[in-house]
Amino acid sequence: MATGVEFITRRQLLKEHLTNNHYPPLSERYVEVAETALDQLAATGDEGSEIILPIGITYYGSDTAIVEHVIESLHLWDFINN
Repeated sequence: MATGVEFITRRQLLKEHLTNNHYPPLSERYVEVAETALDQLAATGDEGSEIILPIGITYYGSDTAIVEHVIESLHLWDFINN
């Protein structure tokens, strides 16, 4: 077994992606939104399903968002099946 190898969690990758690959950087609070959208898509296979957003985060004034819209807005396609 290799020593000195660190594994990066999906949560850590999402945090890095959202805070470093967007301008302006997105808040770390969006990690929860991204995880929820990815988990919902994996569980249902339905890009059109809705997720409830955390308090204080809205999508065009709504407290829910379509999974596909979240994935597109946060540029999460590379996290699917990877």
